[in-house]
Amino acid sequence: PSPPPSPPPSPVSAAAVYTPAVFARAPFGKQMAGSGRIFATFERGARAVHVHLGRCVVMAPPHGWGMMALVNPANEKLVGTKLPYFPRGGPVPEERPCDGAAATQRDWAPPGFVSRWGGMEIGSEMMYSMQTCDGVVGMLGGAELRRECSRLPVRGPPGSDVRCPQGEVAVTRATGGLAASFNCIVHAVPPFFALTASGEPCPDWRARLEGCWLHALEAAQPHAEAVVAPLIGAGARGAPVEHAARVAAGAAASWLRAAAPEPSG
Repeated sequence: PSPPPSPPPSPVSAAAVYTPAVFARAPFGKQMAGSGRIFATFERGARAVHVHLGRCVVMAPPHGWGMMALVNPANEKLVGTKLPYFPRGGPVPEERPCDGAAATQRDWAPPGFVSRWGGMEIGSEMMYSMQTCDGVVGMLGGAELRRECSRLPVRGPPGSDVRCPQGEVAVTRATGGLAASFNCIVHAVPPFFALTASGEPCPDWRARLEGCWLHALEAAQPHAEAVVAPLIGAGARGAPVEHAARVAAGAAASWLRAAAPEPSG
């Protein structure tokens, strides 16, 4: 006879922010192998936010926290990291401008620009695939994860191949080497970091990044008891850690405020 179906997971009721960051259902102080150390915790009602310092949240997630969803900072097409290295912090033009000899790559390209023909202007902002969660997720999830993403509906303009707009999320199964640790993958597309003329983070950037956090927590509710995530936006999308951390803190505070208070008595 077939085994009885597994009971549905309890709603996500706690959050832990690594830098990497983790959202998870677990009592504060519970031993978490491989997940680093907790250095702060915030609680409201049945929910809690745990702040961590730790290693890669994909390769070394917390253990013993029940069914977990992984938030993967992805690109709009959900195609993973196709290049072995790429620039941090901004979209790359399809074509190189041709305005004469003065229009060299250094005049317009972001540091670490990878040209369409494979040329490279090496800069300090270059990133390798395995330095990003999306790269590690793609490696572990393999071809099956790519197929899962390709089956998702297109959500961009007619004729586009955008499967997840900036600030939004999409959910797939955890496949390949991810399935041992995670129940599902929540692909979240953070915006590219941008500043106003006065040097402050753009309000639209902040709103879309906060949307990634809140949409990810909401999308995980039917699938997991825990949600683990890196510090979204602080990798290839170019946000300084301090700005990305402020947005994460604001989203975590909103999530805590939405918690129902614990019953008295």
